[in-house]
Amino acid sequence: MNCPKCKNVALQKNRVKSRNLELDRCPECKGLWFDENEFETLLGRKAHKELTVPAYAIEKHNESCPRCESILYEFCYPGTMTLVDVCKDCNGIWLDNNEWKEISAAKSSENQMYCPKCATRQIKSDSCIKCGIVFSKFAAMKETQSLQKKPEKKPDIKETFDRESYARNISGFKGRLLRFIDRSIENLTNY
Repeated sequence: MNCPKCKNVALQKNRVKSRNLELDRCPECKGLWFDENEFETLLGRKAHKELTVPAYAIEKHNESCPRCESILYEFCYPGTMTLVDVCKDCNGIWLDNNEWKEISAAKSSENQMYCPKCATRQIKSDSCIKCGIVFSKFAAMKETQSLQKKPEKKPDIKETFDRESYARNISGFKGRLLRFIDRSIENLTNY
């Protein structure tokens, strides 16, 4: 198999002892080829379980799959900002040098955050990958809005409820409620 980036450079087998995997690596650009399920095995529980090529993926006409010679498709690995190249036919994944480390780091929980506007879970960044807001500007806007809000002056309940009516001798909340209803009815009839 040849490297999809370097074209005429043969991929070399490299053993990952901790996962009992044999991966293909380019000696020139240090990219890695993962056959189907090898990437999931390497990442373990952090891997995206059902990786499929999305409709918006970019066709890489000048790069072909080292396994089956089909066209590779480029898109961001789910939940990250790392571009990967995937073959639709054999489900292999090509990662440029150290991209698997970026994906692994992005998938760890301490590197995750939720967008304060749309609640999308994503890697920590300056803006949301879904709604596009810039977090610092959103926080400043929220702070400005909270400073501009003036608290409403609520009427004193005792002032509202304490009026002479047939309920003047009824104590507690029930009496205040009845007096309030009387006053409300009186106000409606005055209009």
